[in-house]
Amino acid sequence: MDHIPVADGYGFTFPPVPYLSRLDYDSTCPFSEYPSRHGLSTEAFLRLEFGQEGRSAEEIAAFLQTWLFFGLLSCALEVPVQSSDFVDYGQHPPVLTTRDALPRYLKRQRQGDFSNDKRTVRILDEARVYVRCLQDAQEAGSELVPPSVLLSIMVLGATLETILHDAYWATHDESRTKTYDWGTSVLLKDQLLQRGWCINDISRLYSTMSVPAVLYASTIPRREAIPKEAHAACSEDGCVARTIDEETYQTAHVCRDPQSCEILESPLDMVKQVLDDGDIPVLNISLSNDKYELTASSNKTTKYIAISHVWSDGLGCIGKNELPVCQIARLYRLCRGLHDFVYNKIFTANVFDIYSGLSETPASDIFSLSRFRGRKKQQQQQQQEEAAPPTVSLWIDTLCVPRPKDYRRLAIARMSATYALASKVLVLDSEMLALPQSRPAAELLIRMLGTGWMRRVWTMQEGALGSKHLYVQLADGGGVLDVQRALVRMRRAAGDNKTTTNDPGAAVVDRDTVVFFGELERVRDAHATQGFALSGYQRRVGDKHKNERHEGAMAGALATALRALEGRATTNAGDAYLCLAGMVGLGGDAVGELFGTPVEGRARALLARLKYVPKGIVFSPGRKLDAAADQRGYRWVCASFWESKVLLLPDQTRERARFEPADGGLRVEYPGFVLEPLAGPLSPAYFLFQHRETWFKATYDAACGSSPQELVDAADDDEQSPPQLGVVCSRSEVVQHGPRGSHTPAALVALLEGRKKSLLGYLDREGNEQVWCRYICQLTLSTPQPGDFERGAAVGKAGRPSWGSDGWKLRSVVIPQVWYIS
Repeated sequence: MDHIPVADGYGFTFPPVPYLSRLDYDSTCPFSEYPSRHGLSTEAFLRLEFGQEGRSAEEIAAFLQTWLFFGLLSCALEVPVQSSDFVDYGQHPPVLTTRDALPRYLKRQRQGDFSNDKRTVRILDEARVYVRCLQDAQEAGSELVPPSVLLSIMVLGATLETILHDAYWATHDESRTKTYDWGTSVLLKDQLLQRGWCINDISRLYSTMSVPAVLYASTIPRREAIPKEAHAACSEDGCVARTIDEETYQTAHVCRDPQSCEILESPLDMVKQVLDDGDIPVLNISLSNDKYELTASSNKTTKYIAISHVWSDGLGCIGKNELPVCQIARLYRLCRGLHDFVYNKIFTANVFDIYSGLSETPASDIFSLSRFRGRKKQQQQQQQEEAAPPTVSLWIDTLCVPRPKDYRRLAIARMSATYALASKVLVLDSEMLALPQSRPAAELLIRMLGTGWMRRVWTMQEGALGSKHLYVQLADGGGVLDVQRALVRMRRAAGDNKTTTNDPGAAVVDRDTVVFFGELERVRDAHATQGFALSGYQRRVGDKHKNERHEGAMAGALATALRALEGRATTNAGDAYLCLAGMVGLGGDAVGELFGTPVEGRARALLARLKYVPKGIVFSPGRKLDAAADQRGYRWVCASFWESKVLLLPDQTRERARFEPADGGLRVEYPGFVLEPLAGPLSPAYFLFQHRETWFKATYDAACGSSPQELVDAADDDEQSPPQLGVVCSRSEVVQHGPRGSHTPAALVALLEGRKKSLLGYLDREGNEQVWCRYICQLTLSTPQPGDFERGAAVGKAGRPSWGSDGWKLRSVVIPQVWYIS
C-alpha cells in the first residue's frame, strides 16, 4: 500500500505489510471459485465460521492474502500477477510493496482489451463483502490476517475501484458524493489518534473519503491550539473539545499589551438602518492618523469580504458588538493581504492559458482586470493606496449581527445571502494560521477536514455558499490558500490518465480530497437556482419548469447539506435548522419564520416547505418524531432532523422522493418484503425471516427510543389488528441474493389496507403497484449467525408485496416497489 503518498517532512510511514502468500494466484481461476478449488467454503466464510478444514492460522492467512490481494488484482485487471513483483526481499522478513509494481500493472492493463466492466464491478463488490467479513471477525476477536494485511487489501480494492471507474466506466462525476465503502481499519484509527486527530474527525474522514486518502491523512500530524487530551470526551458523533462557555468566554487579544488595548464598538445605528432597509450591513474599516474608524454601508453599494471563523479562536464577543483594536487591525491587514493576493493572481495569469483551459484563473476574473488601464496605472494606483491606506469592507458576525432579537432575526435570515453574495470568503482558523503556504494543497485541504472551523454547523453554511471564492488564511504573513484554484488543479491531476497510471496513489488522494469540497459546491449551486434568470428556453416553458428545477435542486442540496453537517456542533441546536434552510436555497422569509418557531417544531416547519427530499433519508437511524395523530406523514422523520444520515449509494446520488404528508406521506421506490405473521413477539434486539432459501437478520436501530413491540402497537390501525409488517430494503441485490456478509440499511413498516380509488389509486403513473404503510423503525439487514437462532428471536417468512382481494399476498418478483410511508 506504499503506492499511497506520505505527507512530506513529518517522518511518518505506513505500517509494514508482511508477505504471507506461498504461491502465485492462478489467473485462469475465476475469483469467486478460488476458495472452493482449495477446499474452502465461502458460505461458511460469510457466516463467520472460520474453522476452515483443520488448516493452521498461518495457512489461512497466506491463502487469504493470495486470494483477496493478488487474486483481486489479477481478476480486476484481467492480467496474470507474479507475486514476487510486489515483494521487497531486502526486508527481514519480506514485506509487500506496491510503489513500483502497481503502476506497471495498471499500464499493462491499459494496453490490453478491457471491456468487461460489469464482471470487474462484480469482482470488486464480492471482494468488498469478504473484506467486511474479515473486519467483523476482527471485531469479534478472531484475527484471521494481521491488521496491516487487511488494511493493504482495503487500500488496493479502493484504489482499483476509483482508478478503473474514472478511467473506463464513466467520466469523473463530481456529483458522486459517496465514496466506495471498504470499511474501517482499527490499525488506521489508532494511527490517526496518535497523530492528534479527534475521533469525530476520523469518523468524518471515513464518511467522506476512501481508505487510501484516510491512509494519507494518517501521516499528517495535527497542529491544534489545544492539547490532544482535550478530545478525551469527544465521540464519533461530535467534538466537544472547543465548545465555548458563554459565562467565561473572553475575546482574545493579538497584541503584546491587552491592558492598554482599546475596544471599538460596531456602528450599530448604521447596521440597524441597513437591516431595516432590507439589505446586508457591511462594515467599513478606515485608517487615518494611526486610528481605525468603523462605519457601515449596504451590500448594494459596497463589495465586501465575509469572514468565516469559530468563536473558540477568540474573535467572538458575548453580549456586545465590539472587538479590541488589535483584532480590528488584524482583520484590516488580512483583508488587504487577500486583496493583493487575488490581484496578483489575476494579473500574472497567462491569457492564452485561460482561453485554452490550462489556467485555473476564470476568464471572468481577467475581464474584471480590463477595467483597469494597464499595469503602469495599476502600479500608480497601488502607490497612491500605500500613501493613503484604503478602506477595507468586510462582514463578520461579531460586529454585524446586533444583539436585540428583532435585528438578530433580520441578520440571521440573510446569513445565507451574506456569504453567497460576498466577493470573497476568508476562513480564519487557528490551526491553518500556523501552516506555511509551501505545504501541498492536498495536505492543507485534508487537514481542513479536522479543523475547529470544519466542526461547526454555521461555518459549513458559510464555506458552502462562499465556495466559489473561498480562501483560507495561512502563516507566512500573506500566505493564502485559494481553495477553488487548488481544487481545479487536483481535479485535473486526478483526471489525467498519465498521472493515474504513473502515480495511482496520488490520483486517488486528489480525487477523494475534491469530493467533499465538491459537495459544498453542489450546495452553492442549488442555492443559486433560487433567483436564477430565465433563459430563452426557460421562458418558453414558464414558471413551472423553474419551480420544478429549483425544488429538485433543493432535494439534492438537502442530501449534501445533511452530509456536510454530519457530526458537527452548534451552541444552540435550533440554529442548525436555520443553516439547513439557507443551504438548500430557502429564502430569508423562510429562515426568519424558522427563527420564530420553537426548536421542537423546526423540523416539521422546514419539511413543510419542501416538495422533495433525498430518497435515502428514509433509512436514517435515530429517534423519530412522536407517532401522535398530528405526526402522520412524519413518522420517518428524525426528531433531530438536521442530524439525519442520508444513504447515498453510488448510483442514487441524484434520486429524490416526493413528500406529501397529507396524502400518503413519503413516496419512495425500493424493493422489499411482506412478512407472514412472526412466530413469537418481537424481541428487543432483532428478528429473523426467510425469503426463498435465504435467511435475514433484521436488527433494530438502538437509538429508536422504544421497544419494537411498542412501536408496532403505536402504528396499529383500526382496520387491521395486529398490523401486517413489511420491510423496505435499500438494495435490490440484497433482496435477490441475500446480505452475503453486508450490513444493509432497511426500514420496518406496518402495512395498511389497500386503498380503493384514492387520490392516486391502486397504480402509479408507471403502472407500479403501491404499498401504503406506516413507519415503525430503522433496520439493518445482515446474515444471521448460528447463535442468533438460539436466542428466542421472532422468526417468520417473507415474500414480495402484492395487494389482492384477500389482502396483501406474497410474490417473488424483484423489482422496485412504490411505498407510501406515513
